[in-house]
Amino acid sequence: MIISLSSENILHDERLVKLIAKHAFLGGSTYGDDETPIVIVIPGLTSDSSSAYLKHLAFSTAKRGWNVVICNHRGLGGISITSDCFYNAGWTNDLRDVIKQLHQEYPNAPLFAVGTSIGANILVKYLGEDGEDIPIAGAVAICSPWDLLVSVLEAF
Repeated sequence: MIISLSSENILHDERLVKLIAKHAFLGGSTYGDDETPIVIVIPGLTSDSSSAYLKHLAFSTAKRGWNVVICNHRGLGGISITSDCFYNAGWTNDLRDVIKQLHQEYPNAPLFAVGTSIGANILVKYLGEDGEDIPIAGAVAICSPWDLLVSVLEAF
């Protein structure tokens, strides 16, 4: 079971935050344990919450007692683009808004972040921009394209 919070009631624009709670996988009916750690996942370039590797990550994490939020990029995850901007590897405002919202809703829950590919690049950029002034207890960047210009030039 995936509990969805639409952009109208949690964030602006077309972003969709999906909470995949430990209780949904383990048969419980609630997900709001205020001290349960939350993992925020930022997918790769064309991935979203329906991607097999993210479902596996979410299930494995939730099975161990943590809550998981998968941040779908603008235009992905079945959500149409309604704003005048797209996501890109340099756009950290969406991630910043999700983290801020979760920290406000669950102030006692430790927040962790995992980014894969372009999502890792967005995560690392966010961490560098905001430094120590963030509510993130830990972060992991998986397969980050550290130098996007070099990555693109070498690909072609």
